[in-house]
Amino acid sequence: MKTHAQYSWLLLLPFVLWIASLSAQPQEQFKFSHKTHQEMGIDCSTCHTAVSESTTGKDDLLPTAETCQMCHGDEVTPPPANFPRITTYQVIFSHQLHTVDQSIECTTCHAGIPQDSVIAQDQQQLPTMETCFTCHAGDVAQVPEDCGLCHEPGERLKPKTHTASWTEYHGMVVTTDNQRQECTTCHVSESFCQDCHFGDNLVQQTHPMNWEYSHGVAARQRSTSCTACHEQQQFCVECHAENLVLPVTHAVPGWTNRVSGGLHASRAEVDVDYCAACHASPGTDPTCLECHDQ
Repeated sequence: MKTHAQYSWLLLLPFVLWIASLSAQPQEQFKFSHKTHQEMGIDCSTCHTAVSESTTGKDDLLPTAETCQMCHGDEVTPPPANFPRITTYQVIFSHQLHTVDQSIECTTCHAGIPQDSVIAQDQQQLPTMETCFTCHAGDVAQVPEDCGLCHEPGERLKPKTHTASWTEYHGMVVTTDNQRQECTTCHVSESFCQDCHFGDNLVQQTHPMNWEYSHGVAARQRSTSCTACHEQQQFCVECHAENLVLPVTHAVPGWTNRVSGGLHASRAEVDVDYCAACHASPGTDPTCLECHDQ
């Protein structure tokens, strides 16, 4: 009897595996085109009906199956109920306050959505903090004191990049202009970097010991990395003037004279930007005025 039962399971096994394979197949995803609806002149509030009354980012503002059926009947397959609901956006966010201001349109924050032809089930096109800062950057003067204007207490605010070793290698990351712009989203104070990199609070050596004598080579190759800290050109000019550091051309006989102007006059006619690298204000620079004011 026991042997007969075992054979019965062997016969049923292929059928059971077939049923399991069907259930394991990916379900058809609900897809939606904002572009198509936009071209038909359908307003956002037609589908997102609860937006104007929403006062928190936890509100589910996505259309329901009933909303779609008002225009499409039963043609929507699968129904949008299968679309993951969004209820985990910033709690301290009010659509209501933003819709009261008539100058703010939906696309002001949800940029690019009217051009999206397909919204897949795994997409969540929500505004980022950079988007918010296009209007609200002035509202945040101190970090983290003012973060509570939008974020709840206890919420993790640090990016994933800010691991325990972040202070050791962040310098390599912030050498590009785009990355530095991302940093200023949170580090709004101009002195944030200087508080660590200057004076007694220096966490690590920024420049090698002989940097004063070799930095010129690096400055020619990637001057943008210098401006990450030395934002004012005057910083370079003052140091070079104090130590009597001049370009090689300035030591050439005949570089300047009070009769024809010398070689520097012809160089300025060809490339005045070369002069402006140090003499930032032609016409008012004291060095230039010694002769040009005569």
